Amino acid sequence: MGDTLREAKFGGSAALSLRIASNIVVGGEVWYLRHYDSNRLVGVHRRRVMLGPTLYIAFTPKMFMTAAWNTQVGGREIGNPVSLNLAEFQRNRARLKFAVEF
Repeated sequence: MGDTLREAKFGGSAALSLRIASNIVVGGEVWYLRHYDSNRLVGVHRRRVMLGPTLYIAFTPKMFMTAAWNTQVGGREIGNPVSLNLAEFQRNRARLKFAVEF
């Protein structure tokens, strides 16, 4: 039988936004994520913090777009003195979503 590798990720996010026009909202968000070497959220862990802007535009009452971009601003990889954890987490994260209700 093969070995079973167990791991877990746990995190959270928060955001603030401001309506600058009737159909446009801009904001910022922060993400915090931890990676554990067991499924019980104990043991060796790595972490990251990502920060970036968000955008929401309503084109019509039934069509909108959201966009967000985050970059890693903090984190640690075990055994590496560099202040970011690029071995297990991406440096940048982008999301773009178009939605139409019908």
